[in-house]
This record gives sequence, structure tokens and C-alpha cells, in this order.
Amino acid sequence: MSDAGALGVGVSVGGVLEGEVPVDGVPCVGALGVVLGWVDALGDVLVVVPAVGVLDVAGREARLWCPWWSSTAYELLLAPRRHRARFEDAGPELAAVAAALRDALGRLDRRLGDPPYNLVVHTLPADRDTDYHWHIHIRPRLQQDAGFELGTGILVNPLDPADAARQLR
Repeated sequence: MSDAGALGVGVSVGGVLEGEVPVDGVPCVGALGVVLGWVDALGDVLVVVPAVGVLDVAGREARLWCPWWSSTAYELLLAPRRHRARFEDAGPELAAVAAALRDALGRLDRRLGDPPYNLVVHTLPADRDTDYHWHIHIRPRLQQDAGFELGTGILVNPLDPADAARQLR
């Protein structure tokens, strides 16, 4: 377990969270994942999402990255840094998420020429009360599902997410 700096929160993700730790109350990126948020040292809530390619976006209230589990080429995941379970509970960070979304779509446009895409907002259902971090998936529709995908339900991503992140930077 490594110490998460000034917060005094023990972090254990695959053994350790390497790289930068939260600085001045702002989550940073570690080698094993994106630290999205936490409550405090007493609340013991820390959200770490595995990431391959983090893309720098303006502002510090939202994070954009290519997840290692991408189901499509150039899939992006966008999340506010503030830990909230439901989209409808978002506060001032919503403006940062909107700006990061605009940035993400601009990157896809410059790289792929305004591709069709699906935008999926994942939020905790109203009838549930559990820990969750709302987020947005941006999934470009660059290929047509064929026999394997349709027969198995397994999506094939022809592009390594790390390469996608490099190309979108």
C-alpha cells in the first residue's frame, strides 16, 4: 500500500498506485489508473479507474481517456473528477464535462473526419442507492459488426487503445 500524499488515504490497486498522487486536493494520474476522486481520509472513498491513454483537457474538473477495455476503436471515457453517483446531481463540474466533451468530439473530428458516434451517459438508476461514479462513453461507429460479433456478442476492437490515445493527442 502506498500513501496518497496529503490525504493520508491508503491506496491499493493491484498492490500500489504508482506515479503522481493527489496534489493540492486535485486528483492526478497514476501508472495503474486515473484517480477520479475521493471523499477524505475519514470517508475512505477513492475512485481509481484503469487507464491506458489519458488525454489532457482544459480545466481540472473532468478527465478524458481511452480505456484499456475499449470496445471500439477510438472509444473515449469522460468523467467528472467530483464523485457523484447520478448525472442529475452534477453541479458546477458539469460545465467542465461539457467543455471536455466538446474537446473530445473535436479530437475525433480532426483525426477521423466527423465520424458517427454513440454517446452513452452511465448514471446510477433512481431506485438504487449504492456507490457509483457517473461517466460518459463516446463510441465512434467506424466498423460494422459481422458474424463473430453478432454470433458471440463480443466486440472486436482493431486498434490498441494506447495507440488511439497517441493519435488523439
